[in-house]
Amino acid sequence: MSSSPLATMYHRPHSPLLSGSGNAPGPARSASPPPPAPASDLFSPAWIPPIIAYCASSILMTLTNKLVLSGFPYRMVFLILAVQCIASAVLLELARAFGPRRFFSFTRPVSAATLRAWLPVACSMAAMLYTGGMALAHLPVGVFTIFKNLTIIVIALAERATVGTPITLAMAVSFALMVLSSGITAHADLGAADEVTAASAAGYAWVLANCATSAFFVLHMRRTIKALRLRDLETVYLNNMLAAPLFLVLSALVDPWAELQDPDHIDAAAPFLTAAVMSGLTAFAISFASAWCVRVVNTTTYSVVGALNKLPVSLAGLLFLEEPATPGLLVGIGLGFSAGLLYSKAKRASDKARSRTAAVAPAAGPPVELSSVHSPRPDGAADHDDEDAGDGATTRHPLLKSPVAQSKDVSPHLDGASTVRRI
Repeated sequence: MSSSPLATMYHRPHSPLLSGSGNAPGPARSASPPPPAPASDLFSPAWIPPIIAYCASSILMTLTNKLVLSGFPYRMVFLILAVQCIASAVLLELARAFGPRRFFSFTRPVSAATLRAWLPVACSMAAMLYTGGMALAHLPVGVFTIFKNLTIIVIALAERATVGTPITLAMAVSFALMVLSSGITAHADLGAADEVTAASAAGYAWVLANCATSAFFVLHMRRTIKALRLRDLETVYLNNMLAAPLFLVLSALVDPWAELQDPDHIDAAAPFLTAAVMSGLTAFAISFASAWCVRVVNTTTYSVVGALNKLPVSLAGLLFLEEPATPGLLVGIGLGFSAGLLYSKAKRASDKARSRTAAVAPAAGPPVELSSVHSPRPDGAADHDDEDAGDGATTRHPLLKSPVAQSKDVSPHLDGASTVRRI
């Protein structure tokens, strides 16, 4: 659940994420972190509004991004991302000034040291959002969403290699199902076409690149959040503030601005720019909904919601964008949905077991560094995703459903967010 300037938005008070004791100096805190969500696994009626808001904004963002990226005769991805960053930053400032403090109280982390430390994170987010935008422009929503599951595998393998995070048998089975569902979905998508075009091949290359950049973004952001001791909305603010000028420069250098003046397409220019602004509004909506959901529900529920949300997002593309619903595609979506649920359950069980082990370890041996044992997961984004990141990491980013960094230990559901999800 982003994130995403946008997700990846791509969605937590941050406990230490990677190995190390976290003694790096950080800015003084003027306010204590927001209270954690209830520890109880019992359902509460108070969870319904944030869950509905998260799912609805996630679907709306995905459909809006797909429309603006592939429904017009323009391929101005950097411009769209810039608009999303600017809209998110402006609306966040307005919400901070006039919105309820329980949701929008944060300190602007604008010291020179903080900006320098966060700049590489913002650049990695820019790479994640751009590759996600290009992938979504070339692939059906269902295919894109299912392939984003592969980000979870990359993050899990990276964590195992770097900090020794275990991969249980149930998690390995879910990974196998994710790979299988991606293969079935791709086969169905390519089989429905008369021939494999260069655009289709490029779409799959972009989505694989997006999985890699999403994983890098999530892992790098975790280290930086720990070192700077940032909270969720502060990471959203930094991501958007630093990424907006970067996207504007890249848009001026790379985006085909001459297409907006093309006489054959001049009538589409105004609707395109309007849709880009609307995508910025949905980017902020997913950021807010992700943070709300993370703050109200417990960790297990949030993780399950992120997994369940893949199904309506995929089906929304079939229903509202009239994408072909072949039997193979439906099987792939169902299998990918099941794989996400299995991973969510397996990861939660693994984390609980490691927490119990960490709690009794001091009595039996040397102290255990809890910061390296129990680390929060991304979006968004989110999507994820995130994770995606994502997928749970974080908040999902708009275009991806970006990833906003999260403060809970949830699996990445980057679609686009929980660093808040955007793409």
